[in-house]
Amino acid sequence: MTIAHGKVNAASLLATPQIRSCLGTCSTITSILAIVNSATGTLPSFMTLTNGVLKVDAQSNSLIGTYVMKVTMSTPDSGNQVWNTVNVVLNYCVITDLAKPTAPTTLAYKIFALNKLTIDMSSPGFQQVPACGYYLVETYTWTIPSSAPIKEFYSTGGSPYIIDIESRDPTKNGNYLVTLALSAFYPSTELTFTQSISFSVTVTDPCLTLVYTSFTL
Repeated sequence: MTIAHGKVNAASLLATPQIRSCLGTCSTITSILAIVNSATGTLPSFMTLTNGVLKVDAQSNSLIGTYVMKVTMSTPDSGNQVWNTVNVVLNYCVITDLAKPTAPTTLAYKIFALNKLTIDMSSPGFQQVPACGYYLVETYTWTIPSSAPIKEFYSTGGSPYIIDIESRDPTKNGNYLVTLALSAFYPSTELTFTQSISFSVTVTDPCLTLVYTSFTL
């Protein structure tokens, strides 16, 4: 947040008679010199002041509260001015939604390929909105067609975000819609948040799509 500070009254620059005018002769610069918590006389460790801009980066609910801040402002000719009308109010972070993982971009696999296709959506994965960082009891569910040459690892203790596509069977040629769903339970509020992402994986038999170039004997 930007801390507002006083400015020289424009009328004083244009006052008449001219002898009362400060235009071109008086300093007009004011600035925020310091800001501290009125209760402690210090700036909390999760706050920083840079060029009149106060940044608040509270990472714990233990910091929740109202902070009455004492601001010191310099003036051109009236000394430093101090006031405590700036209040910083920190409230509990409340989850409103879950953001989906970034959709994978490589979704095509050719049967008989030398290497399997691995799709990894762990970065960044599902994210709390806003980013409260709370512990959630998470349950992931993959929905994959039974005939698809696609393997997930979550059900056997692996990452919930990774699937492998691999096949040597020409009959697996086709498009497969897969879905990863998350059910996240927040014990403190007994709320459950759900989100899912779906995408299609194209598995191609190269023998069916091979194009021969015509030639003349």
